[in-house]
Amino acid sequence: MPTLEQRTRIRALNDQLRTTTDPIGALMWNGSLVITSNLAARGNDFVDHAVAAMRRFSDFDADNDPNGEHDCAVLDVDGHSVIWKIDYIAPDMLHGSEEPWDAGKTRRVLTLMLGEMHMRLVLPTGPSETPRCSCRGVPGRLNPPSPATSSPGWQMHTR
Repeated sequence: MPTLEQRTRIRALNDQLRTTTDPIGALMWNGSLVITSNLAARGNDFVDHAVAAMRRFSDFDADNDPNGEHDCAVLDVDGHSVIWKIDYIAPDMLHGSEEPWDAGKTRRVLTLMLGEMHMRLVLPTGPSETPRCSCRGVPGRLNPPSPATSSPGWQMHTR
């Protein structure tokens, strides 16, 4: 469990990614932002509204942010439930970071998805661990890139 100082650093790094004004396309290109196909299928205007709502969100409390890391929330966007979640990936992109407070040892990936898919992101935090993290109990998993797929990045799968 991270110390209070480490959680404060995690929160600052998460807020920096979540609230950046960098263009959406640039964030997707560099792998910092994943927009699921079901959210993207609603069109560019909806994606723009979802990203803007995520960037504006500041209503963190003990219920939706129990660890104080600002790493996940559920939003209402144009009448649809939208979930955003930040995962902490090791630089080798094979497992989760063991030190998410250290920007040099952690790559952050922000996933934006429709809540209707009821997803839960699953990502190992170490070479031998596979804990499950969920955003208010929503179920799916985030899989690392596979040589068997043509996609160069992480892929969202539903169960």
